Amino acid sequence: MKDSHYTIVNRALFLIAAAMFVVAMLEWVLRWFGYTLTWLPYGPGRLLELAAMMAVFVIMLLLRQIRDILRSK
Repeated sequence: MKDSHYTIVNRALFLIAAAMFVVAMLEWVLRWFGYTLTWLPYGPGRLLELAAMMAVFVIMLLLRQIRDILRSK
């Protein structure tokens, strides 16, 4: 049961982090041409920072899953 929760949380956080990364890159490219995504309260640099923090949590959860699997053997 615990493994399925970890998997769901891992996938959700990874998808959110990946989406934030894509939006940050899109915003960065759009700013080169003088456009912007006006609905964003953060700049592209801040979005990349937030995406990186989420990626760190995903890595932490994956390592925890690996540790639990190795302990059970």
